[in-house]
Parts: sequence; C-alpha cells; structure tokens
Amino acid sequence: MMSISFKIKEARIKKGLTQKEFASLLGCATISISRYECATRTPSLKTLQQMAKILGISLGALLDDSEVPNG
Repeated sequence: MMSISFKIKEARIKKGLTQKEFASLLGCATISISRYECATRTPSLKTLQQMAKILGISLGALLDDSEVPNG
C-alpha cells in the first residue's frame, strides 16, 4: 500500500521537478510540498487535482492505494 505522500514525491521526482519548481507550478510554498511529501499535511482534493495535472498522471493514480503513478 502506497501513501498519497509517497506517490506525490515519486511522481514529482519522475517528472524531474524539485520541490521548489513543483511548488511554483502549483502556486504554493515549497514548505507545503515538503509537508505533503512527509505526510504532515494532507492536500485538498482541488490541490490533488492540480498536482495530478502538473505531474501528467490521473487523480486516481494519487488516490488509489494500489496504483503506482506513471508520471
């Protein structure tokens, strides 16, 4: 079972984005990305949708605990 936080980080890395670059594209602070990836903060559904679009993966890839993101 893969957590959303792990999937966000994996997809970001596969896309070749730093946390700072990803935060800029998402329109949030770099610390927010860090918190999402460390599972100390949970992104809203709207934020997850934006992340999926930026990362080139489906929202389902982030939400389904059995699916590995392909971004």
